[in-house]
Amino acid sequence: MRNVELYFEYINKYPDKFTNADRSGTELVCDKAGIMEIEEIMKRRMRENGKPEEWAEIGVVYQDCYITILRDAVLFKPHNTPGTYIRQFNAGSVCGVVILPICGDEVCLLRIFRHSLRRYVYELPRGFGNLGETEEQNALREFNEEVGGTVRSIHCLGYVYENTGISDSKTALFLAEIERETKPSEPDESIDKVFFMHIPEFLQMISDGRVEDGFTLAAVSRALVTGVIKLKLLLTNHIK
Repeated sequence: MRNVELYFEYINKYPDKFTNADRSGTELVCDKAGIMEIEEIMKRRMRENGKPEEWAEIGVVYQDCYITILRDAVLFKPHNTPGTYIRQFNAGSVCGVVILPICGDEVCLLRIFRHSLRRYVYELPRGFGNLGETEEQNALREFNEEVGGTVRSIHCLGYVYENTGISDSKTALFLAEIERETKPSEPDESIDKVFFMHIPEFLQMISDGRVEDGFTLAAVSRALVTGVIKLKLLLTNHIK
């Protein structure tokens, strides 16, 4: 479902997403003649290797209401070797949010089913951002939907990119001081349970590999290094 016209619309509308940094290892080709030349080279390469020619098509190669995938024409340095590069394109979308909910010396955690893994995992509350809302408003909305209850205070810990090798998707990390009661406004059938555990026990779960979600690990890491979660907690007997 390659769409070249939309691809060039994106080049004109979001020029910052199609720039070339000085001395970059991969030069993005944006002129139509250069793109078509590289596409023909790559189609020939696909034929020679018994692969479908459409794997070389440049443009918007997939799009729905959740995700847009581009295949760019590039020149790989230092020899200007022609090639293609797939990336997830998120220009114009809203920053996602992750919330680290703390109540005293406890953290609020979810046990949630993830379709991509086909199993349950432990995660912090998180979700997509909505247009027209600030990042903090998005964080509060997601917390209210998945956990619920009273938020005493909330502040941003910074940002993380989920996979810089393929995506420009950006997520804001928040810490929220909350009351212990929970009452989700939009109960999600994929969430098996919402529960509290002492921070040292939670850090032990991370240490022994029971917490695997990258967003959760990023939020906790940022909270630790900025001192929001006191490092002295690591010295308790809960961490073996």
